[in-house]
Amino acid sequence: METNEIRAVIKYLCKKGMSPKKIYEDMVDTLREDAPSHSTVKKWVAAFKLGRISTEDDIDQEDLRMTVRQIEETLGIPKTTVDRIMREHLGLRKLSARWVPKLLTPDQKAVKRKLSSDNLALFEANPEEFVNRFVAMDETWAHHFTPESKQQSMQWKHSNPEEHQEKFI
Repeated sequence: METNEIRAVIKYLCKKGMSPKKIYEDMVDTLREDAPSHSTVKKWVAAFKLGRISTEDDIDQEDLRMTVRQIEETLGIPKTTVDRIMREHLGLRKLSARWVPKLLTPDQKAVKRKLSSDNLALFEANPEEFVNRFVAMDETWAHHFTPESKQQSMQWKHSNPEEHQEKFI
């Protein structure tokens, strides 16, 4: 059986009032080694009792970062239609993560200042050795990081999460 079919059976038996233990035992009797674990059955029974409707997997983090253009290309429908569905029917809006710089404590600033002064003194004493030591001999000293753009960091979020919770839980 496929995962969604197993979840549908769990949902059905839950609606009939069966306990997670009874559902698990019934599934083991029927599916043998293909039966889900007891903890999986308990998790899905709890979700359905809390009002979950879908047996589908939750939306992946990457799905939340899809652009309207990517959805348009994937589904083959106009960008305006994708945008209207996302905003009006699903109640989603695009939000961007913001980078917040970490503020250093006075002690951290003092340590950085001391290290910088020490390195400057070493450089001034013998520039060639300093450069050879840090650049040629220590390949992991410099860290290269290309942050994602504001556009790349945007995710779809519900404008009213409580109203649309049952669609994606």
